[in-house]
Amino acid sequence: MVKFKNLSSNIANKSENYEISKTDIISYLDNSNYKDNYEEITTYLEPGKIRWGREKRKCFEQSIENKGYMHFAYIKFYIGDNKEPYALVAGKTGSRSVNTSGTDIYFSYNTKKGESKEWLVKSNKKWHTTSVLAIKTFTTDKYDSRKEAFQIEKDICRAFSLKES
Repeated sequence: MVKFKNLSSNIANKSENYEISKTDIISYLDNSNYKDNYEEITTYLEPGKIRWGREKRKCFEQSIENKGYMHFAYIKFYIGDNKEPYALVAGKTGSRSVNTSGTDIYFSYNTKKGESKEWLVKSNKKWHTTSVLAIKTFTTDKYDSRKEAFQIEKDICRAFSLKES
């Protein structure tokens, strides 16, 4: 079972208002068991765009598959007032190697589709759409990777008080 160490009080205070920066998350992951199992993955979306064209979505999905991802956890960010990315959502998904349709990572503002979208709209914030932070599972078995990705998602949500996807 994946467990992350306790957060510093500085990061814990930031989590109440979704003010945990990408730098904070990376620093935390660098000091965890997942130090070598995460990376920032480009979405091939232009800044501010929330929908892929067919070819850009294909590039995104192919890049994930080429990196050997099966199921994995991810963190999506929003753009803060200072134009820096801050963590909002942790989720889990699968690449095309385990999901014929690929990932279910999207950047919607439809408030009927989850608390994160409601928060973004109410806070007048925008998604950081050019990348996501992906955390690869240790296991190479596709069924076990699904369970591990789910556990990583839960542990990250708890550790940083993030919204679930």
